[in-house]
Amino acid sequence: MTCILLLGTVYKLFIGN
Repeated sequence: MTCILLLGTVYKLFIGN
């Protein structure tokens, strides 16, 4: 479950960029 949260944060960062 933690992996999903981490992935989501990275994804958001990529999109935010």
